[in-house]
Amino acid sequence: MDIQKWIEKIVYQLPEGVSARVFDAIKDIPIVRKAIEKEMDAMMAGIRDSIRPYAGKMPEFEKLPENGMSREAVVDMMAEIQEKESGKWEQGFVSGAVYHGDKDHIDFLNRVYALHSQSNPLHADIWPSASKYEAEVVAMTAHMLGAERTEDAICGVVSSGGTESILLAMKTYRDRAHQQKKIRRPEIVVPVTVHAAFDKAAQYFGIKIVHVPVRRDFTADPAAMKKAVNRNTIAMVGSAPCFPHGVVDPIGELSEIARQKGIGFHTDACLGGFVLPWAEKLGYAVPAFDFRLPGVTSISADTHKYGYAAKGTSVILYRGSKLRRYQYFTVTDWPGGLYFSPTFAGSRPGALSAQCWAAMAAMGEKGYLDATKRILQTADEIKKGIEKIPDVYILGDPLWVIAFGSDALNIYQVMEQMGEKGWSLNGLHKPACVHICVTLRHTRPGVAMRFLNDLNQDRVLLLADTRQALFQPVVDSVTVEILNKAFKEAWSPDHRLVLVTGNADLKTSEKSPEKRILSVYEKSSAQAVEAPAEIEAVPFPYLEKPDEPGTIKSKEQIEDLGITRVLFENGVTLFVKKTDFRSNEVLAALRFGNGRQSEPRHNEGLAEISQRVVNLSGLGAMEIDQLRVALAGTNARVSFSVEENAFSFSGHAVSNETALLLDLLYAHIKDPAYRKSAYSMAVRQYERQHESLSHAIEGGLQLKGLRFLAGGDTRFGLPDFETLAGNELSDIETWIEREKKTSGMELAVVGDIDPDSVITLAAELFGTLSPGSASTLDQKDDRKPVFPEKGRLKHEVPTRMDRALLVVTYPTTDIYDIENSRRLSILSDIFSDRMRIRIRDELGATYSQGSHNLPSRAYRGYGLFITHAGIDQHIADKIEGEIKKIAKDLKENGVSEDELERAVKPMLAGITDQLRTNNYWLNTVLRGAARHPAQIDWSRTIFMDYASMKVEDINETAAKYLDNEIAATMIFYPAKRKETDATGNVKEQETK
Repeated sequence: MDIQKWIEKIVYQLPEGVSARVFDAIKDIPIVRKAIEKEMDAMMAGIRDSIRPYAGKMPEFEKLPENGMSREAVVDMMAEIQEKESGKWEQGFVSGAVYHGDKDHIDFLNRVYALHSQSNPLHADIWPSASKYEAEVVAMTAHMLGAERTEDAICGVVSSGGTESILLAMKTYRDRAHQQKKIRRPEIVVPVTVHAAFDKAAQYFGIKIVHVPVRRDFTADPAAMKKAVNRNTIAMVGSAPCFPHGVVDPIGELSEIARQKGIGFHTDACLGGFVLPWAEKLGYAVPAFDFRLPGVTSISADTHKYGYAAKGTSVILYRGSKLRRYQYFTVTDWPGGLYFSPTFAGSRPGALSAQCWAAMAAMGEKGYLDATKRILQTADEIKKGIEKIPDVYILGDPLWVIAFGSDALNIYQVMEQMGEKGWSLNGLHKPACVHICVTLRHTRPGVAMRFLNDLNQDRVLLLADTRQALFQPVVDSVTVEILNKAFKEAWSPDHRLVLVTGNADLKTSEKSPEKRILSVYEKSSAQAVEAPAEIEAVPFPYLEKPDEPGTIKSKEQIEDLGITRVLFENGVTLFVKKTDFRSNEVLAALRFGNGRQSEPRHNEGLAEISQRVVNLSGLGAMEIDQLRVALAGTNARVSFSVEENAFSFSGHAVSNETALLLDLLYAHIKDPAYRKSAYSMAVRQYERQHESLSHAIEGGLQLKGLRFLAGGDTRFGLPDFETLAGNELSDIETWIEREKKTSGMELAVVGDIDPDSVITLAAELFGTLSPGSASTLDQKDDRKPVFPEKGRLKHEVPTRMDRALLVVTYPTTDIYDIENSRRLSILSDIFSDRMRIRIRDELGATYSQGSHNLPSRAYRGYGLFITHAGIDQHIADKIEGEIKKIAKDLKENGVSEDELERAVKPMLAGITDQLRTNNYWLNTVLRGAARHPAQIDWSRTIFMDYASMKVEDINETAAKYLDNEIAATMIFYPAKRKETDATGNVKEQETK
């Protein structure tokens, strides 16, 4: 802890008046003063750099240039500066500061300013329009803040900003008290959370300011403030809301105290004056704070904040002109003539008042209502997100100015790390916290989710070391004996649960189902268990490394994504990406061949049986159990899959096992195994799976549906058991080994790794493999999946379940038109939501429904937009009609802005999470990128593609693909049950 923080920690525990004096005294101690000066010098150096970023980079003038710059050069330089400074607030990274920011709105205000650039309200005879604009700004603001709900005349003036409005009000109360009550030592009573402008006013006008502590919810304490009032008090103050925590003080109670005491009460609504009235109309719980309360005698409200005027205007309102007159300054005996000024400034830019009037007139009530609704909805989203982040909490009960702190984290370090991500937040203290003031810039799609994602990531990074330190003593104390004891206790007989599920009828016996199950369990428990046979330990890795590493043909750094792409002379491609998303995690994928796409015509089901056999076979020199023993105590694991367009070995490990993981992948390529025992086990596994699927409604889609949607192509869905079992072990080996020889093998490694070490290891192993030949896809095999336009499939499932599955499908296209694919993804979310509203909520016809888009990676032009609903079989036609009505309406009338926003927001949240996972970079970006380099670009565009989607984009996509004339329909329904009546006759009963 640095010395100033140490001092603050001690001093801030003292009463406020005492703490200030003690702090000053401590700072005068030479050693303390020297330490503080050193820290201040370092801090000021940083501040100078941040506020003078153009020093030495652009022309600087310490005196007038001898020859002025051309106007074009001046404008060009200023435009360059403006471009550098606008990016952060335009993208919603800034708390408060810019409250509207829409380009059209800014252009509109700039045009208004240009029309009135010479106007000066001081000369009302020349520019009477300035008086019109200011009078109407005051009137509109007063009406908004309760003028129509009081019999008193509400009046006011336009000032240059909230600080001037506050200063004017405090001067007014001072002068009135001096004239009416002869008060020479005026005081104002304020909560400690009130804006610092009141301290400025107190200093400027010789007023004593009495700060009163707030309650636990950070609102002003009426009882404490009442106690602080004395005969010298000229006014009390409350905030609506306060700047630090965004909470509204109890203005009703406070203003009534002031009314009873016969003193003024000022509501500081600089921040909330143009939000709270509309929030109240929208149904939010907003306490009364304006002129409807008889004790409120003045209000400040900033038009240049949520009034959406340009910077430089505010309104100060008073209850009655008699009070307002104490604000004015008048000189009658000046040789220059009568001088009158309603505010502190003499000459003022009338163009700002004109802009203010224009903004309010253009917004109107509807505009302010809509803007407030969007802001409060976004603030609700942010609050809910913060509440889900452990160790971070919200202070008070704010509406849209959200302060958050932490007892477990250094909240200022969190703010600093958020700053590194581009966020400009407000740091607060007493207590230590940070706040974000939500504006219209934050309501843009994706901004709120980006904020929450960045905040949550910083929380995780900050807590990693703390949590490790917390658990490390426990980890260090664990022994094998302790673990064995814990395991035995967890499995002790006195708290075991025996759970049996299935569709067998257990009621046919004299024993109850429970007793039958228990007897089987007890019989099994009574049998002695023999220890498994010892497995011969075989060391791994056992393959000798090649004498010389493979030659690197090319090496490319993709700097912005942190990816290295290496091409070896033998045609193997390596992608490496180092990340810090998750410490000690390494993921890898090795791909080759063409996968299911290359499955021979006469070997239906070969892909399905192949991946099972390889995963159960182990390696050439090691059976699967031996391999498991060899890898015991490590995290390195590899599994095999036959994908749509490639064969793939996928693996994971911890950082210090990266070499072991690559050795394991290499062994599967160089020393594969295809064992008869693995084949037999794979067939038995599939037999059980097929039996289960054939008795499940959803299984019908796997066994029959997917193949039907591909025009009967046997490479889709799952085969019958007998068909799959017809494939021989030699077929599997021949197919996979042939595909290994194709060109284009690629390896991707992602995670907490050393890229150079990975490249070296890959060169030693995979860079030495024999070069592959051209693709082995049979040129005569021109099979392509064909969508069954207008097709219908009805499939009966032998099951006791009483629900059917309805599937309506539309043909789309492959994934490689990525922008189109992303639009289809959003369209499917909107379609799902409409299904939920119509079919589930309104009709109550389903317990499960939805839609999704399945673009192909293997077959150009092939993709499926699938909608599904679990329903009662008897209403299948009706629900099919409802689904097609949704499709028709989307095709013809499109989607709404609200629907698009509701679909995009969670998508953006998911994207920001995905982008910080190794799984995303391995499986979405790098897996297959050697064949399809465009995938790498997808990661660059994913967020903005979704964030910038427009209604027209989705409408165009819906019109193109949601064609009921070609849709295919499938219904999977339960078979009729056979039951025996009292006479022993068998009858069929339809499942309902």
